[in-house]
Amino acid sequence: MKIVSPFKDYYDCMQKYGQDESLTYIRSPEKFKYYQDKDFIPGTTDIKWGFGGVNYCNCDWAYFNTIVIGFCGKVYPIVEVNLTISYPYKTKYIVKTKDLDDFVVENLNKRQIEKYFNNKKPKYNYGISSGATHKNINFFFEKFKERENDFESIFIAKRCPIFVGIHSDPEHYIRGRKMPTITFNGMLNKYHFFRIVPTETAYQEIQMYLGGVLGVGNPSIPEVSNEDLIEAKGFDLKKSFRKPKQKNK
Repeated sequence: MKIVSPFKDYYDCMQKYGQDESLTYIRSPEKFKYYQDKDFIPGTTDIKWGFGGVNYCNCDWAYFNTIVIGFCGKVYPIVEVNLTISYPYKTKYIVKTKDLDDFVVENLNKRQIEKYFNNKKPKYNYGISSGATHKNINFFFEKFKERENDFESIFIAKRCPIFVGIHSDPEHYIRGRKMPTITFNGMLNKYHFFRIVPTETAYQEIQMYLGGVLGVGNPSIPEVSNEDLIEAKGFDLKKSFRKPKQKNK
């Protein structure tokens, strides 16, 4: 598979091991903005960005955002954790609940740890949500795991193997509020997707999904002129199928 793109991603390196020239992935990003773009893509509004109340909430050590990666017919949830306990601020991408559990235990104080593992209903104080709990984050991962195969229509509608959905995109504001976006043919490396699908597997799955499910990139049948057909059959272009002239006796 040959990849044509304005950016590099983590699985691109697999091209050096040989390419199937008959299959080309035109990886051209296209961002779709909710509540602004008029042409809604079938199925995109059905992605429940707010599972577990961690779509975009704050606590005293981080603020959170949720991301959904669409990859070859399935969806994978990721939690973006923007840490405020260090300077400069750091961002972590969590692909399973245990990753965040371990971080909390290793880096936070006793009060913060207790609050995180507290499974009571979130309280709201001066607009700051305490919804960033183990229970809510785990719920987010579990719900998308249950529905990972339910969004095939999105891939088919756009005929692409990848999309990146962001619940609160800092590049898409409406009335001072960050709004959801979905980018087709987006970059995966930024969100540490290689921890979910390894490099070689990602390349192979994209190749099979493009050529199989989407049926794109297959070699086209070239148009052949009449002259080329005549020559291919071994005939002369001047004489074609006519009988040669007979000499007079």
